[in-house]
Amino acid sequence: MKKALLIAAAILFVASALNANAYIGIWNDIGHQVCSVAATTPYSTFSGYLMAYPPEIGMKSVECSVQIPTTVYKIGEVANPDINLTMIHANGLGYGGTWNFATCHNDWTYVYQWTFLIYNVPPGPVPVVDVITIGPHYGAVPVAANMATCLVTKIQPTLLTHLYINQPCEYAVEEASWGAIKSMF
Repeated sequence: MKKALLIAAAILFVASALNANAYIGIWNDIGHQVCSVAATTPYSTFSGYLMAYPPEIGMKSVECSVQIPTTVYKIGEVANPDINLTMIHANGLGYGGTWNFATCHNDWTYVYQWTFLIYNVPPGPVPVVDVITIGPHYGAVPVAANMATCLVTKIQPTLLTHLYINQPCEYAVEEASWGAIKSMF
């Protein structure tokens, strides 16, 4: 019995130590390189990819919210073909979504791809400046962005970037993880 408890504690310790290397972000490309779009005319369309990078022990699911501003309309979506279960909060994607994979993923993985349309453009030559943000899943316990590892432990990944519209990108940077972030690119 003591041996089983020690093994369980060791697994939880390793999983929490690997937490710093898990990321979620939303980009304009599947290569997770472009986090800003130029949509300067009414009815411009662009893509948004919800991407996740797992810890060394892999991932089986992702939970987060995606807040879409009132200047943008979602006109299409494509799920990763390996997703076997999608649950969206009763109040919508802005409150949270959970996406479960059929297999374990060990590298950058696209979770969902959306096609967006700029439709609420102010009069005149000024383009919409806005952001599609990712955040915590408000129905999850704890309220956070979560990732289930392949060992079925829940971790809280770093929210790396949002998708910026007509403005430069901003990455979440913590001094302790800056080296890890630079090594991914």
